[in-house]
Amino acid sequence: ILGTGVLVLTLSRSAWLATGMAAVGLLGWWLFHARRRVLMLPVLVVIIGSTLAFFAPVVRARLFESDPGTALSRIPQHRLAWSIIQSHPILGVGLNNYNKVSYLYDAYLADPNTQGMVSEYQGRVHNVYVLLATETGLISLVWLGSFLWIVARRGWRQIATGQDDLVRLTLLGILLGLFARLMHDTVHTGYLHTNLVLWIYPAILVARR
Repeated sequence: ILGTGVLVLTLSRSAWLATGMAAVGLLGWWLFHARRRVLMLPVLVVIIGSTLAFFAPVVRARLFESDPGTALSRIPQHRLAWSIIQSHPILGVGLNNYNKVSYLYDAYLADPNTQGMVSEYQGRVHNVYVLLATETGLISLVWLGSFLWIVARRGWRQIATGQDDLVRLTLLGILLGLFARLMHDTVHTGYLHTNLVLWIYPAILVARR
């Protein structure tokens, strides 16, 4: 509740969606395990609803008004990245090499004179997983999926078998926060190795006690 205002002012649509999904998961768990306190639900709805209503003009503008081509620019970025993946599907072009070689793959554009325009003026593809596939190949996505499956399974086991409610809720928040961040990364430009959440949260989730 306290972070809602700050979150809204980031103007990050994907962060809003990710946080909303995590909040729904946490609320569902809370209602299931705290039936006696179900009357608190209307209070929470009023508080959060009032906060969001205060920022309604900002949210409405971000969701429905023009964003000077920001969303539209993602299409050529993904086409460029896909052309790299098609050329190097298994091992990619190498770590940190995307910016160095991406101009070579602008050839899909109809006009040869515009080669390099996407890579030069629009930057990296806004999808952490697509970027990972371009640099280290599709095999890295298989590894990442396996890693996250193990983390989710062991983390949930810790939550389900825990005896301390505070610990269980903390772990549940961490698990939901992890996957909320991973969803945000589908439209984020960055690298997995700089995402500390991906490394610290799993370590906490799989740790004994």
